[in-house]
Amino acid sequence: MDSVEKKLGKVLRQERERRQLDIVELSARLKIPLENLEGIEGGDLSKLPSVVYYNLFARSYSTFLGIDYSMTVDAIKSDIERDEMEKAAQDKKASGTEDDYEIDPEAEKKPLRRMLGVAAILVLLLLAYVAIDMLFIKDSTAKNEQDNYLQDIDKNRLAEFDSFDWDKTSYLPPDKIKIRLIPKKESWGSVMTDGDTAIFRKLVPGRVYEASAKYRMVVSIGIPAVVDIELNGRLVNLRDQESRRISRVRIDQTNIESFFNRTSQAPTAQTKQSYSDISSPPAEKTTKQETLDRHQTQKDADLKKDGGQ
Repeated sequence: MDSVEKKLGKVLRQERERRQLDIVELSARLKIPLENLEGIEGGDLSKLPSVVYYNLFARSYSTFLGIDYSMTVDAIKSDIERDEMEKAAQDKKASGTEDDYEIDPEAEKKPLRRMLGVAAILVLLLLAYVAIDMLFIKDSTAKNEQDNYLQDIDKNRLAEFDSFDWDKTSYLPPDKIKIRLIPKKESWGSVMTDGDTAIFRKLVPGRVYEASAKYRMVVSIGIPAVVDIELNGRLVNLRDQESRRISRVRIDQTNIESFFNRTSQAPTAQTKQSYSDISSPPAEKTTKQETLDRHQTQKDADLKKDGGQ
């Protein structure tokens, strides 16, 4: 009987010949001596230095031909074991060494058939009982129990439902809070939705930034005057009535309607007055630092004035 090595070598040789590959060229490409390749294809381990070299070269050869070495060897071993078992059975039968007696398959099946027949009869009887119980016994019993239950209901319990509004609609979850930031000039914006950061970036004109929350959101805008804000498709004013800033404005399902009522985007009278106190823009020759110093001085004066009041 062929060994695993011979069967594997036959598979490798057939695949090489099918692909019309020359064994001499393969020896040069795989850097395996020609004698070793011939030994692998012939299943002759004597042409290789050792079993370790055989396994190494045979695996490389199989991989090059696209053959799974491990699966192929396992399949060959299974075939050999099956052939050996079949041959042993044939030899045993030919030599007459089989047991003098044989078990009659039909004799073994008779008790099993008898048990199956009894089980089938019991199942049919059970099904018949269930059908009769459902059609006659339980139907009448259930009807009697229902009648008795309706008669025993306390009339005072029914009075509890007299004022119940059966036409009242069931609870519907609120719609999501949706916000859109539409910058007219560059600014900065931050929107937190349900505890997560949805927007935290520079706002560029020409783009629209959207976010939505199921329960609440917190909004901050760097320059509110250059950013239009929409809540659920309606233009809103989120500025603080005094500071005119939009800093960590909290919006949730309980206060969203209050923002829709803010229709005026104009500054308050107090803010207008503070704007009128600022001097006119500097001339073109004024430096940037002078402009910053002037505005800082004006800001300090306003803070001092507010503190005195």
